[in-house]
Amino acid sequence: MTSRVAQRPDIRATLHRLFGWLRPAAEPARPACSEALHIRIDQLSRHYRSGRDRVTALTLAGTMSFRSGEVTVIAGRSGSGKSTLLNILGALDSPSGGEFQIDGGCCLSLSSWGKAQVRRNNIAFLFQDGGLIERMSVLDNVLLPLRFCSDRHANAVERARAAIEAVELGGKANRLVHCLSGGERHRVGLARALAREARLLICDEPTAALDATTSELVLRLLRKEAERGACVIVASHDPILLKASHFATRTITFEGGRVQSIEGG
Repeated sequence: MTSRVAQRPDIRATLHRLFGWLRPAAEPARPACSEALHIRIDQLSRHYRSGRDRVTALTLAGTMSFRSGEVTVIAGRSGSGKSTLLNILGALDSPSGGEFQIDGGCCLSLSSWGKAQVRRNNIAFLFQDGGLIERMSVLDNVLLPLRFCSDRHANAVERARAAIEAVELGGKANRLVHCLSGGERHRVGLARALAREARLLICDEPTAALDATTSELVLRLLRKEAERGACVIVASHDPILLKASHFATRTITFEGGRVQSIEGG
């Protein structure tokens, strides 16, 4: 099934986004949170060219760490640098300067293949747009990363179904994604991330455009991931999320690509 579905352009695009490469895993994925995770960044910056102009998307002074068991919320308006930081922490983009380490290993010198291995073995994503395959069922969407991360998981289907139940879509596991509402699709994306049981969970606007009840469910499940031992990093400007009590370990507010304030932690 794995080699067959990877031939389809829409699935290849999603797999490239999640892993960067479509080769079989060089090694099995790590067991869920068997080791504590420590991410360290120092003097991180990201610049890019827009025509003849040099645009600064991110400039961080000093050192910042992210650890297992924490929920870190990256707050700020659109364009403040939140997504830029998430892309770097998720090994989807490279900084222009500074230091970026995961478990003491430098990520700046990694090849595209090396970064893909970091993502494959450590990171689950909840993208703002879901990143789902419209013509596949809910269950197959949730199973897809599990099949590519490690074919050793004999309990992949059970894990996928448990995650679908957790987001309250158990009765729609076999329904095609394009038949779901926007909020339901977002929950499928969350179920896919939860099923990974990853050491690092990166979420971009996880409660955007959701009603209050669904937002509560999402926040509760993300908090459980931290309690399981995952490092959870969330970018958001949603007032419901930012005001939620007992959710974030700390909140880092960005403005113009720089840290404006840090609360908690």
